Amino acid sequence: MPKSSLPPQFDPDAYSKIRLSDLVMYSIHYLHKQGSEITSEDIVSACFVLFPARFALRKYPQYPDSGIVSRRWSDCKRKGYLRGNAISGFQITARGIK
Repeated sequence: MPKSSLPPQFDPDAYSKIRLSDLVMYSIHYLHKQGSEITSEDIVSACFVLFPARFALRKYPQYPDSGIVSRRWSDCKRKGYLRGNAISGFQITARGIK
C-alpha cells in the first residue's frame, strides 16, 4: 500500500458491524484517492492496514487474509463497483465511487 500519508484509524467495534465488501470498497476508494495503481496486493494491504480486526488470519492475526479480500472484491465486481483482475490491476467504477 502506498505510504503518502498515515492511513486513518478506525475503532474495531465500529467497523465490525460493516459488511466486508463495503470495507473492501472503502479500501479501494482510499487507494484510488491517493492516485496509485490498484493492484491485488495493494487491496489486501489496504484492507489489513485500515481494518486489521476484520482482515487478519484467525490463527496468525499479524498477517492479512488475502482469501477473504479476494472473495469480497469478486462480490464488488459482480455489483459493478470494480473492474479488472488480479493480474492487470483494478479500477474503481463510477458506481463504486458512489
